[in-house]
Amino acid sequence: MATDTRLLAPLLVILAHGLWAVLDVNTKILTATIPAEQLVWLRYATLAVLILAVRAVVPGFGGPVRTRVPHLHLLRAAAMVACGFAMYFALRNLTLAEAYLVFFTAPLVTLGLAAAFLREPAPPAALLWASLGFLGIVVALAPGITAEGTLLGYAAGAAGSVGYAVVLTVSRRLKAERGLAMLLLWSAVPASVVLAPLALSVWVPPAPWEWALLIVNGVLAGAATYALTVAFGLAPASRLAALEYTALLYAFGFDLVIWHLLPGPWVVAGMALVVLACVMAERAAHRGR
Repeated sequence: MATDTRLLAPLLVILAHGLWAVLDVNTKILTATIPAEQLVWLRYATLAVLILAVRAVVPGFGGPVRTRVPHLHLLRAAAMVACGFAMYFALRNLTLAEAYLVFFTAPLVTLGLAAAFLREPAPPAALLWASLGFLGIVVALAPGITAEGTLLGYAAGAAGSVGYAVVLTVSRRLKAERGLAMLLLWSAVPASVVLAPLALSVWVPPAPWEWALLIVNGVLAGAATYALTVAFGLAPASRLAALEYTALLYAFGFDLVIWHLLPGPWVVAGMALVVLACVMAERAAHRGR
């Protein structure tokens, strides 16, 4: 059972980033016509309605909702909303590759927050390998970066990376409360209530295909959030942080499938560094426990 848990946490992180990558492509398309307030609100409203509807049909679905640490759930919800807004503006003002380059400094921030607030000091070797993972992103992206993105886009990406790191760190504190309904409703319901007036004030009637994307947006956000929360509840942040870089592989995969962009030699070299960093950081963190 212990071996299964050790494998489950990394696999959940990899799955979650696949879902986030699809969500980011979805969001980038919607930023052309849908305001940030409306998109982020509909993301959480969709998620809240789906969970509550299922619980109405199947009482108790997803487990209990009551919590002993509401302040942590609300802090996590606030960080998730902030991250959603930040990534909206990053994706709107930058290419997908540029947004990922800035956003995925989050693993390094996560290691720092885990050491400061969770008393989970990362072994020096894990920090070294995580840094190598960031170097892999630079190697993969630097030859193709246009440097034409706006300052707002880069600032939003950086803010999103900090918000995302907070979400992951708080999720680790909530390791004893991993019920589906509790984790998702404590994020979705407060966000839906707070953002509703803002969304209605800038409302743009979506086309039918945009409605479909908006609903999928909410489902993807919920599934990815739950997978990450469970993963960081099962294993220390220092062990999982470098796996965040697998998102780079998804990004270039979608470039190939959707935009027919083939990775060049620098991208292949960067991917190799990322994979190496993921494997070695996991081993270093395990040895350090």
